[in-house]
Amino acid sequence: MSKRRLDLRYETLGAASREVRSSMEHGYELAGNWSLAQILDHLTLTMNMCMERPDFKFNIFVRTFAQMLFPRFIRKGTPVSLRASAPPPLAPREGLDLDEATARFHAVIEKLEDESTEFQPFHPLLGNLDRDGWLEMQRWHNAHHLSFMVPTVDDGD
Repeated sequence: MSKRRLDLRYETLGAASREVRSSMEHGYELAGNWSLAQILDHLTLTMNMCMERPDFKFNIFVRTFAQMLFPRFIRKGTPVSLRASAPPPLAPREGLDLDEATARFHAVIEKLEDESTEFQPFHPLLGNLDRDGWLEMQRWHNAHHLSFMVPTVDDGD
């Protein structure tokens, strides 16, 4: 397992989708504890929240802290080294099929990039978001998690 992470920023969610395709085609190592299927599943679940209001909320203290801290990082596209557990509905699951997780990941990105897709206005951690806010947050969140997927380098041997 690789210990180094990438420093990623995406202009579009499609760029994240292309990065996953390329790394899967050319090889990668994981720098974190989640499998690629778990990473893609988590990202898919969180991207689905753009369209479907989740049935959970974070407590007021966590929301207040996140709403003060995260917008700055999201706007700048900078990673956060804060370690936090995903809420149970978004936590990594065991026994996921990589091909299925990959297909769901690419499909939700395609749907979110479709201008006709309606976004719901509430994020359980960040509060009210418009379409641009959701997309900005999702690009940042994808960059965070996909930074653990480090392409292998062919050294010619």
